[in-house]
Amino acid sequence: QKFYRREEKRKTMDYLEVEPLNIKKHSAMFPEDNEIIIKIPRRLTNDIAEAIKQLGEYNPDNGNLPEGWKKWDSFIVHLDNHLYTPLIIWQERKEKIKSIPVKLNKGETKFVEHLREFFNRNKNLLGSIDIFLLRNLSRKGIGFFISSGFYPDFIIWIKNENKQHMIFVDPKGIRNLGNFSDPKIQLCASDIKEIENRVREELKRKGEVVDIKLEAFVISVSKYDAIKKTWEDGRFSDIDYKDAEEEFNKYNILFQEDETYVQKILEKAGVVKND
Repeated sequence: QKFYRREEKRKTMDYLEVEPLNIKKHSAMFPEDNEIIIKIPRRLTNDIAEAIKQLGEYNPDNGNLPEGWKKWDSFIVHLDNHLYTPLIIWQERKEKIKSIPVKLNKGETKFVEHLREFFNRNKNLLGSIDIFLLRNLSRKGIGFFISSGFYPDFIIWIKNENKQHMIFVDPKGIRNLGNFSDPKIQLCASDIKEIENRVREELKRKGEVVDIKLEAFVISVSKYDAIKKTWEDGRFSDIDYKDAEEEFNKYNILFQEDETYVQKILEKAGVVKND
């Protein structure tokens, strides 16, 4: 299995190409025909009325947004930094509401919420840095290596003068991954840097002067206490989170229960400094 992964990675690197994100060419990354479809069962009359009200308040010509879209009590949410808007989010007791593209799940919704809260609290810290978010689409968007099957849920794109950061973020349960040797974890911990070097070489070959840095993270929606007895065959069973945190972070595994995980992502990328 290790030999297969090594050969797969080598061959993938040989065919790696760098190209701009083009909406027409990469249409699978964006809503088809610029449309978002919301499906609500007929019996949920209150939700239907609320959806019609919220959508009716939106004026795409002048970009005005209904106040409800900026809050988490709506099943629609607006994020200024997302490359298309709005996003359809998970909400408790709203599971029967469906959408195309598929709405965010609970972990993804929390990530967007936490990211927006961080942006709002740290505008001075971020200064003139441009930060954008793009939701990736599973099996249709950007993925890495067949064996790892790593299709990160989100891509954070950061522009700071001539420096660019691409951060791939995947909020997910990690109970079934089991250990640090899982291909998804290895991609975040080390493979991503090999890809970064290959991207740099390709840009240099094309004569493009871009200082680019790649990072990848798994954001565990599983709480540490829920996985510590089985992770790495239970060697963390008697270890508290504060004592295990550094080792998990070394492999770019952050826990969503950690209130500082968004800042840790941006610190690792070199966007903000650790106070």
